[in-house]
Amino acid sequence: MDDLAKQLHDKATRGLPLSAAEQAQLDDSYSRTDRAEGAELAAGGPDESVSGLSAQLGNELTKLQQVTGRIQTLVAENDALRTEIAGLQRQVAAKRTAQPA
Repeated sequence: MDDLAKQLHDKATRGLPLSAAEQAQLDDSYSRTDRAEGAELAAGGPDESVSGLSAQLGNELTKLQQVTGRIQTLVAENDALRTEIAGLQRQVAAKRTAQPA
């Protein structure tokens, strides 16, 4: 849809009056759009692109799940390391207080 057709469509959908020439232009634009969409549907374009996008989305979701799993593993490993570090720090602190100065 060209700019003029978009403007006429906007005007019509707002309930503003169109001249006979404007209405004819808008009707012609609607007809061209309908024919183009019909041809695209008949050619199988949208169905193929939808199925292709769906497959691509499935692949990306699988990758996202793998990355999420790896992040969860890293978080668990980091938590274990923090716990281990805290324990070592307590041991060092305990040895320092046990040693005479």
